[in-house]
Amino acid sequence: MNRGNVMIKLSLFVLLLCASFFAAAQEPWKAVFVTETGPRVDYIASDDHFIQSEDQTSRYRFEFIVPSVGNSATIRLLPVGANTSPSEDYEAIIVSRGDDMIVLVMITSGLTSGNKFEVYTLFPRLGRGFLTETSSFLGNPLMKEAASIDDSIPAATAKAFPMRRIDE
Repeated sequence: MNRGNVMIKLSLFVLLLCASFFAAAQEPWKAVFVTETGPRVDYIASDDHFIQSEDQTSRYRFEFIVPSVGNSATIRLLPVGANTSPSEDYEAIIVSRGDDMIVLVMITSGLTSGNKFEVYTLFPRLGRGFLTETSSFLGNPLMKEAASIDDSIPAATAKAFPMRRIDE
């Protein structure tokens, strides 16, 4: 087989692969997830050490609304249990969108001020996902002031919560 035929076949394969990806990515997707218990790691600057604990975002359910086109999605926080706050909508950037995996970065005041970063990696076919969050409490003026009084307030935190789909 000559090199030209190989290149043509490879080009057709890549074209078909891209076409199938974009065709799959054109479907709107909506789902509701809850978090499960996962690790939280706090960095305590005063003692220069890390503390690991179990944590969960149990006050909210997360409704993800991913449209068929564009690069913006909505993450709606739905209150649960004793939390009677109204639901809250947040815009998210779609980093990756497909049948197997959707990756969203939540746009919040924390993201624009540089003190909080949330990534939602969702697996639509599996009904599972992960919420990973990193934050710098000392990047928030209120927390920075509180930390000057209470040295147990962490300077930085990382969380990784498994998520499970509940609306199917």
